[in-house]
Amino acid sequence: MGNIKGNVVNERSIGDKFYRARYASLTRRFIATAVDSVIIGGASYLLFRVVRYLLVSLDLYKYIPQGLFSLGVDLLIFAVCGTVVWILYGALLIGIYAKTIGQGIMGVKVLTVDDKPLTLRRAFARSITYVVIHLPGALMFVSIANVLCTARKQAAHDLICRTVVVKE
Repeated sequence: MGNIKGNVVNERSIGDKFYRARYASLTRRFIATAVDSVIIGGASYLLFRVVRYLLVSLDLYKYIPQGLFSLGVDLLIFAVCGTVVWILYGALLIGIYAKTIGQGIMGVKVLTVDDKPLTLRRAFARSITYVVIHLPGALMFVSIANVLCTARKQAAHDLICRTVVVKE
């Protein structure tokens, strides 16, 4: 068995079952993300409708050619709304409560590698890193591989921001 000091387990404890069991599995993380995605999708759609209403009300849509181009503009606006909502949702909830709604349902929370709660600044950095890594779909598979292969079950954004997702 490795050395345990308080709640922090050092690197020599990698083989210890307790050490591996305290970190959230890929399944828990996936389900938490799916729940959060539904919430974020709804909030993003509401924000999109507000932004689009404002653009129409201010008569700014008359400068956009109709047809496929206007559909592209709507998709771009929706993508920006979704990105903003995802960053704010993750950063504020993790920075204040150490977990999102999905993570709370799945019984996990986010801490630093030193077992401390994240500051709002660090939570924002983690959320931005998450979005940047997961925006191009190919990098998402790197994150999944990291969760499966690292001792602390850290995704790419966790490794970069020095955070872990642990069971409560």
